[in-house]
Amino acid sequence: MKKTTAAEKLFRVLLENPSAKHWGYDLMTRAGLKSGTLYPILGRMVDEKLMVSEWGKPDEHHPNRKYYALTEAGERFCRSQLTEL
Repeated sequence: MKKTTAAEKLFRVLLENPSAKHWGYDLMTRAGLKSGTLYPILGRMVDEKLMVSEWGKPDEHHPNRKYYALTEAGERFCRSQLTEL
């Protein structure tokens, strides 16, 4: 049986709601990844235009957070990677 990679875990979480904005800690806990694994993947995806990132505005309940969202190309990429398994 093939071991699930960190990227595959992340892609599955992102595709649960591909149009949503996600913040890093939420992705980390939902995908079961450590920050040192997650953030390099997110950074590469942003560099490759598969995701966009933006800083959210802090409020009384949440500090300033960086949000990540799939682009259309990113959604297609994640789906293609998971169907190749």
